Amino acid sequence: MKLSYLAPEGSFSHDAAVELVSRFQIAAEFSPLPNVERVARSVASPQRDPVLGLVPYYNFLEGLVQEHLDLIYEFHLRIIGLVSLPIQLSAGSFDTSPASASEVLSHPKALAQVSEFIGMNLEHAALMPVSSTSEAVRIVSERRSGVAIASETALDKFGVPIFARNIGNRRHGRNNFTDFFIVQGNDVDIAVDFGAANHAMVVITPNSHWPGLLADLLGQKACA
Repeated sequence: MKLSYLAPEGSFSHDAAVELVSRFQIAAEFSPLPNVERVARSVASPQRDPVLGLVPYYNFLEGLVQEHLDLIYEFHLRIIGLVSLPIQLSAGSFDTSPASASEVLSHPKALAQVSEFIGMNLEHAALMPVSSTSEAVRIVSERRSGVAIASETALDKFGVPIFARNIGNRRHGRNNFTDFFIVQGNDVDIAVDFGAANHAMVVITPNSHWPGLLADLLGQKACA
């Protein structure tokens, strides 16, 4: 069995994959892919070995990831479980004075999740969105300049010195986390209980639109 997730090693999706394999004691070949659409395609495409996918769909600070929910619907994937991962971001740099760095690199979501730290400590740096937090660390490691926002795992992997830990914004005193759906193809039956009995996603696609459509749909759901 393969397990597809957003690359590279050291990303939070990779950490979620490690958590999934450890928690449910399954044997899976890791299959890191460059974007979540590729993850969805790999799960939906018929293959000799069954493929599981990890799709991040909710972040405590940023809310729902609508484009990833759309992929689950578009590729007719089945939700069979959930993994929740604490998100602790750190800042790393080779600069002796990180506060004077000209650039801060990370995934766009991660940059938003540490906006308070950036505003207080790196206010003069330009924000440089990249494809993943691990990619930010790789770039900073190669350039030997700039600040990377990522997990401690990724920063340690590339040898980037950490100068600030657990810098994420907080809401109501709570730390950030991301929820990942465990998904499989419609024609695949994987005999592992991932505890999905209490989770469901309902998709409604009306054939026409009119003012008050949402209220009408919610009214029908409430009466069901």
